[in-house]
Amino acid sequence: MKNINSTLLSKARTSIFIAHRLKTIADSDLIILLADGYVREQGTHSELMAKKGTYYDMWKMQNEVWEVEDVIADEGKLEELERVQEKRKEE
Repeated sequence: MKNINSTLLSKARTSIFIAHRLKTIADSDLIILLADGYVREQGTHSELMAKKGTYYDMWKMQNEVWEVEDVIADEGKLEELERVQEKRKEE
C-alpha cells in the first residue's frame, strides 16, 4: 500500500478506490460511503469519525477485529486477549 500511496501522492490526480478495509482509505482527502447505491456519508476520516455515523461504526468494528488479530499474532498473550474482550463488553 505504501507504494500505491507514494505513486498517487507524487502527482496531482483524482483516484477512486473501493475499499473494504478502512485503514486503506483513512488518509484520503475525501471518503464517500455508499449504501444501497446512495451516498450515505462523505468527508475526511476525522470528519466522519466526529459524526459518529455509519463510517464511525464500521471503523470501530474493524478496529476491534484488528486488535484481536494483533493479539492472536503475538502467541502466548492470553491476558491481552482477555483485556480486549473485557473492553468490548464495557462498550
